Amino acid sequence: NYTAVEKDADDLTPITKENYTIEDLKRTWMAKIEAGTIFISATQKENITELKNILYQKVREIHMKRYPYDNLLYPDTIETEE
Repeated sequence: NYTAVEKDADDLTPITKENYTIEDLKRTWMAKIEAGTIFISATQKENITELKNILYQKVREIHMKRYPYDNLLYPDTIETEE
């Protein structure tokens, strides 16, 4: 489980990856790229449904491009169990 290590106010050493919180990471360039970055927690099961939906849409788009005359085995959305 990831937990950020908080720095002391008088600590002048450079910030390392251990010092970034999840909120800090969400504000970085990684979250702003067009690839659709999503931050998940497998142990806490956070954003897993969103990840499944994004993956499903990407696979569906690829399938539609490769097999345009298929009867579309993939519906627009998936039904998720929670």
